[in-house]
Amino acid sequence: MEEFTDFSTDDMLRKWKEIASSISAKKTLNTTWNPPPPGFIELNFDGSSMKNPGPSGIGGGLRDENGNIIAMFSSSIGVGDSLRAQVLAALEGVQRAKDLKVKKLIVEGDSMVVVSWLKEDNSKL
Repeated sequence: MEEFTDFSTDDMLRKWKEIASSISAKKTLNTTWNPPPPGFIELNFDGSSMKNPGPSGIGGGLRDENGNIIAMFSSSIGVGDSLRAQVLAALEGVQRAKDLKVKKLIVEGDSMVVVSWLKEDNSKL
């Protein structure tokens, strides 16, 4: 596996096109973002790593019922695995919502593990 740390942006784009052109997609899923109900703010978060473990990053955003961006974040978080990145992305997003005094929050992410942890009863913590 090649390391991408010494690649220029152009090199990475060329590599991306090379890899993507060698993969045939069998099914495409088109999705759209829907705003949260009135009075709610929605957090969308994601985290990833280039390897497990490897260089990792997080990102996310908070939007209101009209789809307006309330806050966004992204950051490199050093070396780690994908689960760590997903957890840190969710935590960062929830912290941002707390800092903004959000009272009604919907949390959405693509990590079933992290989303299920967030749904658990945390009253004993």
